[in-house]
Order: sequence, then structure tokens, then C-alpha cells
Amino acid sequence: WGGTPWVSVGNIECTREMRGNLSDLVQKGLIRMGEDEYSYGRMSTFIEFTAEGEELAKSMDIEW
Repeated sequence: WGGTPWVSVGNIECTREMRGNLSDLVQKGLIRMGEDEYSYGRMSTFIEFTAEGEELAKSMDIEW
């Protein structure tokens, strides 16, 4: 996934709770959200970790 996991593509659907959690991470400056067209004009959403998000993950021994 190249360090930018998909949030919505194909059959993946974000629940209201998931959107709230992602919004919280954006507000805290840990991730950015991006969009890309993937087929037939449909948009997909992905996450990009900020430097702060990467540092937090490393401090928790999370590898990707």
C-alpha cells in the first residue's frame, strides 16, 4: 500500500464512527486525507501520515 492506506475504494465503506476517528487524527495533525480517481471517474480516499504521525507510530513500535 506504499505508506498511504486506502480508506474508501471498491467495496470498502467508512462507517460514521470511522469517519469521526479519522477526522480526529486529521485535527491532531497526525494524518492527511487525499483523493484519487481510480476507475470510471470514481474517487477513492487514502491516508497519508504526517511526520508527527510517523513519530507517534514509531514511539509505539508500529511498523509499516
